[in-house]
Amino acid sequence: MWEVRKFTRSVHPGAAAMEMLVALASFYIVAFATTYFLFSEYASGSFNERLTRVDALYFCLTVFTTTGFGDIAAVSQGARIAVSLQMGSTLVLVGLGLRFLNLLVNQRRQATRG
Repeated sequence: MWEVRKFTRSVHPGAAAMEMLVALASFYIVAFATTYFLFSEYASGSFNERLTRVDALYFCLTVFTTTGFGDIAAVSQGARIAVSLQMGSTLVLVGLGLRFLNLLVNQRRQATRG
């Protein structure tokens, strides 16, 4: 909410939008990493190995970046659903990032023309 409020009052909405996107992406990664850790802790057998916090973050980042080394894999239906949600929402997040980047470029072009 703080980021949205800052965005609506910003003199530089493009920069505020990028800041908001970075905050959203950070929250997104931490939220999914926490989800994977909790699956591993409270639903044993959700992954092919037990995940530490670092393992959960690592797995989340490999899914986010579409690297997918294959050393950690979701085994249970719940974990697979969570991973599928992350993959789908990553596309939305990347799309937003590209849109904000496009807005920044257009804003710069207009500023140099004017």
